[in-house]
Amino acid sequence: FHVFPNPSSSLINIKHNLINQDVQIIIFDLNGKIMLSKKEHIFNNDTPIEIDVSTLPKASYEIRLISDGFTIRDFIVVH
Repeated sequence: FHVFPNPSSSLINIKHNLINQDVQIIIFDLNGKIMLSKKEHIFNNDTPIEIDVSTLPKASYEIRLISDGFTIRDFIVVH
């Protein structure tokens, strides 16, 4: 998957290749604390998943996309 824009102060988008799957998106601070968790059902890969990060403090975070037994990780910066 691909997260953009990165860094961001408001919304991030997650571009993915998933079709007809339930996913969980979790954002962790660098100490491992869950800062945001969201569940989505993805019908197609045409529309990125949109996440509002405007309430998160300015920092670096790990973002995980979890679906059907696999986990994809990346890092984002909120500024």
